[in-house]
Amino acid sequence: MKLFEIVHKIPHPWSQVTQAHWEKYPNDHSAHIISVDTIERYVDDDGILHTTRLLSGKQKIPKILARIFNSSDVAYFHEVSTLDPKTHVLHAETVNLSFSNLILIEEGLTLKKNPEDPENNTLFIQQARISAKGVLSGIAKYTEEFSAKTFKANAANGRKGLEQVINRIKLREQQQQAALMG
Repeated sequence: MKLFEIVHKIPHPWSQVTQAHWEKYPNDHSAHIISVDTIERYVDDDGILHTTRLLSGKQKIPKILARIFNSSDVAYFHEVSTLDPKTHVLHAETVNLSFSNLILIEEGLTLKKNPEDPENNTLFIQQARISAKGVLSGIAKYTEEFSAKTFKANAANGRKGLEQVINRIKLREQQQQAALMG
């Protein structure tokens, strides 16, 4: 099993970062994501937004495994998230649906106001657990290392993409302000 955590300070307000989370795809840095479909969204009695999404993307898998399992390079992921506007915390849990009988990839993402500068800075906390299962357990180390390397590269590109979307949102807000003052 491979575990890792990335903590990153994003120099933008929480409201912009969470908005960018919802608008993140498409972006130039995450071309591997093909589609994002919202399955369910509702606000509960406590004012917490609950969202369930299905994501699909092209994923690199070792060529030998692709041949053995005659598999496609398109993978599906299930994401369940909550956004609490009172505590300013967005938390998302994502798990792979494709190949989950062989390898389980579980991701946790938390976006919350940075206590050091809550109005202008957001903490981005990403955790992942990667576990080879079934017939892959015999080559678990190789499979988990390969998957972790791919996940880390995608995570880095995801943060770049998030930054790109934040800048797009800021530009849109500036243009709207200019139009109002017009």
